[in-house]
Amino acid sequence: DSTYRYLYSLRGILHAAYLRRSGDPNYARRISNANLEICQDFGWQDDVSCCHRVLGDLDADARAHDSARTHYDQAVALARKIDVIYVRIEALHGRGLWYAKHQKDAPAAFNDLNEALDYAVRGEYRIYEADIRNALAWAHLANGDADQARREAESAQAMSAQMGYHWGKVDADEVLARL
Repeated sequence: DSTYRYLYSLRGILHAAYLRRSGDPNYARRISNANLEICQDFGWQDDVSCCHRVLGDLDADARAHDSARTHYDQAVALARKIDVIYVRIEALHGRGLWYAKHQKDAPAAFNDLNEALDYAVRGEYRIYEADIRNALAWAHLANGDADQARREAESAQAMSAQMGYHWGKVDADEVLARL
């Protein structure tokens, strides 16, 4: 659609998430902000939630933690109002990882991550399960349990290798390197 400058809806969300992971956070933020506006205009609550989650991730990376919390809380609140399971998993995972890795708040992280893991396992969302296990490893680190952190990261690493999931292996390696 030539009336829009960036990809929007799910394609825009995926593009921004990829740009964030591959090292172009400024472009990812421009896409996410534009996408958020478009999705709000159309009333696409699932995509609005995902946009907030990506913006939360970008803010967490930039250490803008007040803004990250606001975006994650909006993502989770919206995800709880709709019946789209992957949106709920992504919102809970994003906020749970932020609690664990950036805030060192293990109880809050476990609350979100265990709920997300339950949805992922029941729905057989294996890639999400690997992501959540890596986030749980960070939560265990925040809780002072290095042995359990290692078990979660190794589980995520094995799952990711089996599936050929690059980012799952990268994230597991990061946790294991911290140990």
